Amino acid sequence: MQITGYMTQMGPHRIDRDRFDWDEIGRNPFWTPDAEAASQWEGYLDGLRKSGSSVGAMIEVTVRGCPTGRLAPLAGYPTVRREVSFGRSRLDFLLEAPDRRPCLVEVKSVTLVLDGLGCFPDAVTLRGRRHLVELASAVA
Repeated sequence: MQITGYMTQMGPHRIDRDRFDWDEIGRNPFWTPDAEAASQWEGYLDGLRKSGSSVGAMIEVTVRGCPTGRLAPLAGYPTVRREVSFGRSRLDFLLEAPDRRPCLVEVKSVTLVLDGLGCFPDAVTLRGRRHLVELASAVA
């Protein structure tokens, strides 16, 4: 199974999906599959930095080669809410369906890659601990 994250938009600037190239993602500082967009974003971001401003971005995550049924418990939710407040935390997703219990989903970021394997080195944070405690309370 391969999970790949990549940037598809910076501010108002989006990739051209006709230029999508999986191999391009690791070749540029924006981890985007569109080489032309990466080139344009460099100037755009540089201008923002010089003006003291910042910008938001959109990231997509794609799962390839996932065994059938592995993510089945997350399928069939017609409503997906992002950045949901829960207790004192803001969690990544809340999946909702009229005939099912709500499903909270927290997606953790890989902070180290060794030989193509995503790792989570020991980097305990108060925020991360709070998320775990709040998620555990949701099922208690």
